[in-house]
Amino acid sequence: MKLLDLSWNMLGVKPSVRLEPKTRKPIKGMSAGDVGKAWGMCFLENKSLVHVDLSFNKINQLDTTAFA
Repeated sequence: MKLLDLSWNMLGVKPSVRLEPKTRKPIKGMSAGDVGKAWGMCFLENKSLVHVDLSFNKINQLDTTAFA
């Protein structure tokens, strides 16, 4: 893959509390900075990616710092 366009997907927005449909237990979302760490690892491991568009995803400063 050389181009990845994930713009306008709200990747940085924390989901509201959701319940597992069968057990009705809360589903744990990612904490602040986890989004950045996950994407940072993807960027480190991918050697063929040339362009990534993450615009308009409400990614916060903590996550962008974790990218680095």
